[in-house]
Amino acid sequence: EKDAVSIVVYAGAAGVVLPPTKGNEKEKIITAINNNLEAGGSTAGFVNEYLT
Repeated sequence: EKDAVSIVVYAGAAGVVLPPTKGNEKEKIITAINNNLEAGGSTAGFVNEYLT
């Protein structure tokens, strides 16, 4: 409830995917992740995260 999360991207161009959002707003956070994040370019660490 007191925690907050924000998601920024920086591959190619920087941008905010999710502005500071309360941690208990799980649907909003999950939607931002599912609709806006994808591996690409030099994001091998992101791809490897899913493989482990």
